Amino acid sequence: MSVMTTVVDTDSFGEYKKVRDLINRTNREKPKPADVQELRRVLAESPKLWRVAGNMATLASEAAVNRWDATPFVKESVKRGMEVLRDDLGFASAPPLERLLIEQVVLCWVNLHMLGVVHSYRLVESHTTETGLYWDRRLSTAQRRFMRATESLARVRKLTSATRWQDARREAASAAKTVTNMRTLKALTA
Repeated sequence: MSVMTTVVDTDSFGEYKKVRDLINRTNREKPKPADVQELRRVLAESPKLWRVAGNMATLASEAAVNRWDATPFVKESVKRGMEVLRDDLGFASAPPLERLLIEQVVLCWVNLHMLGVVHSYRLVESHTTETGLYWDRRLSTAQRRFMRATESLARVRKLTSATRWQDARREAASAAKTVTNMRTLKALTA
């Protein structure tokens, strides 16, 4: 089953085929303006579709893994690890801002650990001091990016949880006032 069949909300194979043909017609050097306009309409009507090809965070993560010189087993394992980390961080139920930050954490996690592997291999070999310092700086930079991404996510979650708590208190107070008013009304009408 292709990605298209899982994301396009279609009632029939004919609709799927139309969308697929439209994508093929626009994936060329000079597509017809009418086809591009139709593609824009389809993307506007089916957000799941544009998120497959247009999610820049996912594209960046995939590119990082795919450019790595590793076996398909390792690459697919890393991709699965990214999915698990995304799920563990609550991506599915997160608000939009948190989703952006979760994607950033996942990307930084991939880059950090890939650089850690490369760093280990490079420094085991014979190398100059300059080369060693270069790889240490790259690894330190990746560590800082990862820490900033996780701290940003934690900070936003803390702020949003405080806001949610305040909203819940207001709702509880409003509900309590409603119950009190209902009891008063019942006492007056009894």
